[in-house]
Amino acid sequence: MIGNNLEYIQAYTEIKCLLKYFPINYIKKLPNPLLEMIQKNSDDKYNIEVDINKDLKSQNISKKTKDILVVLTYNYWSDENEKKYLKKYFYDNEETFQKKLSEKYSTDNLFKSKTIKAQKVENSAAVVKYEDTIFAKLKSWFKCIFHK
Repeated sequence: MIGNNLEYIQAYTEIKCLLKYFPINYIKKLPNPLLEMIQKNSDDKYNIEVDINKDLKSQNISKKTKDILVVLTYNYWSDENEKKYLKKYFYDNEETFQKKLSEKYSTDNLFKSKTIKAQKVENSAAVVKYEDTIFAKLKSWFKCIFHK
């Protein structure tokens, strides 16, 4: 179960602490099984400090907590117009991310970077001192002893 993962336990605990500061109508929109899961998987020993003068983005919370808050916002706290906006926002972010990945890992760029590295290696010739391993030294020692 994902609830056993330490990151998720921390995230559930942070969500539990943050929900204390949300308006009651937001909490009522959440299903009881979800609230029970957050309660069950949170750690009472771990507390976060919430500064009510800061917005949610600038709070000191983990990325997993932010991700869970986005899911809660989309699934439970958004109306249809907000959901459309969020879908478009997520789609645009994913598209930008995929473009960056395709540029970074395109075959053209992979070969270009390797040829540059190969040129650098060719230009810098270094003398490498070869030393036998301990096993090679032992082998040669035994050969010397038994061949006499």
